[in-house]
Amino acid sequence: GDVFCTCNVLTNKDFAVKLSPANNMASILHHEYEILCKLQGVIGLPHVISCGNEGSYSAMILECLGPLLDELFDSCCQSFSNYMITVIGQQLNIHLHNFVHQDIKPSNVLISTGQNTSIIYFIDFSIAKQYRDPYMHLHNSFGKHGGFLSSYAFTSINSQLGFEPGRQDNIESLAYILTYFSCGSLPWLGHPSFDSEVLVNMKKDISQHDNIPQALMTMLSYS
Repeated sequence: GDVFCTCNVLTNKDFAVKLSPANNMASILHHEYEILCKLQGVIGLPHVISCGNEGSYSAMILECLGPLLDELFDSCCQSFSNYMITVIGQQLNIHLHNFVHQDIKPSNVLISTGQNTSIIYFIDFSIAKQYRDPYMHLHNSFGKHGGFLSSYAFTSINSQLGFEPGRQDNIESLAYILTYFSCGSLPWLGHPSFDSEVLVNMKKDISQHDNIPQALMTMLSYS
């Protein structure tokens, strides 16, 4: 869906509104709303206020956040402090609450507004899912999924090969984001061929690049 900034004229407070046509996309929006409701209180996730239908659209209202981290990255001449990178890595505590995001990429990471600009937020939980039972912590079975929905540039190798993503795949995607912010790019970004098989092979050979920090290589080895 499309996201707009709106203002409550009674309180003069800004909110974000995510809209989608009231058809099959509406069920995806309601799915995202239900997941965010279950995850309310987790640091690094937007506060969701309501979700419903308005005319021919479904709408979800959330707190208004700051700019995309990707935009800040460009304005900072593609350089981030180690502190900022560390803060991003702390946000995957959604795994502790039994969910995986499944679409981790720079355009789904924002900062807060006001004085809390050190808080990093993940957005767009439209394809997120529960990966284990919340009480017994028994993992769901994983297999091939019906179609590829994420971003080729930052998705895990297994997900790109058609396997349903889990926690390790989210960690792999996060490692690609951290590499992107640390090095200014990824080896396969801008490659003339965006063929899936070519990208998979380049991701498998990422250890051949000397400019990638060892800490991120270690992170990838655990994913």
